[in-house]
Amino acid sequence: MEECKISVVVLQYNQKLDAMLRTLESIIMQRGIEFDVVISDDASERDYFTEIQEYFEKRHFTNYCLVKNKTNGGTVANSILGVEHAKGKYVHVISPGDLLYSRDTLLRIADAMQDEEAYFSFGRAVYYSYADHELKTYHKSNPYSYRPYYKNKNRWNQLKRHLMIYQDRILGAVYSWNREYYLKCLNKMLGNIIYSEDLSGIYPVMDRKKILFMDEYVLCYEFGSGISTRGDFTWIEKIHQDDLSFFALLQKEFSSDLTVRRANKLIQAGYDKGKWNKLRARLWGVDRILYSKIGLKIQKEKENPEPDLSELKNILRIVDDEMNQKSVSQHIN
Repeated sequence: MEECKISVVVLQYNQKLDAMLRTLESIIMQRGIEFDVVISDDASERDYFTEIQEYFEKRHFTNYCLVKNKTNGGTVANSILGVEHAKGKYVHVISPGDLLYSRDTLLRIADAMQDEEAYFSFGRAVYYSYADHELKTYHKSNPYSYRPYYKNKNRWNQLKRHLMIYQDRILGAVYSWNREYYLKCLNKMLGNIIYSEDLSGIYPVMDRKKILFMDEYVLCYEFGSGISTRGDFTWIEKIHQDDLSFFALLQKEFSSDLTVRRANKLIQAGYDKGKWNKLRARLWGVDRILYSKIGLKIQKEKENPEPDLSELKNILRIVDDEMNQKSVSQHIN
């Protein structure tokens, strides 16, 4: 067997079985590359490990690992557990309900990261929801602006402003990492940040590691099911607390960085949307001036291209059939 080039870590905590099976189906479909799968459970009341093993066996897939925390420790701790058990040089971490976009997504990610010697990469996502057999897609994008990430435009100060001052952050589900570097970033956060593992995406900018933006779809993201998109006030407060802790931690490590200090001051003062939006607008105006000073043409932000939903629909159909079969079998028994 070839050495694994990339690993997929699926983080779960009390999620539904059908969402997990959709994610697994999108992974098992991958072609052209050797990969492994780690299911990392954060002490769920029901982990569905038996059903997951049965699904892998049915699909004749053996290169997987099931691990579970004894107590619930949050997303950062669960990410560390999963990534520590991964075998690949690169790792992509997702949650149940998130689907790899096409059958060659892992191949394209791993090859691109290797060719570019990137420590961190990300691509575009199709935002979708699926309830009562009805598929909906949404015109959303995180980050809103991809401009700072286009090739040959990795200017670190601009990237820092977008991520920390404008709060124009990248969707965590589209991150791919050099595995060893990702573990280093997560371990810095452990004990301080509980749920917002996607804040780790700020470290490659601070460390000036090679960042690769893949200007293509890499994921179908189940919108409304994640911590940051479900709109639950309790979770919003928890995310805000993680922000406070993270930027305080970041300032300790990068105490001389003016952008970090400004971001920390703003976050510690609280989220005043009016003031924040004014600051964003003013600083974006400064960025536009800097663009013109160095001779770069300001272009309209690229819109997300029209996605091909055929693979997504195919996976939804396959898992719907699987769940129907389970329902019939349980009824008979």
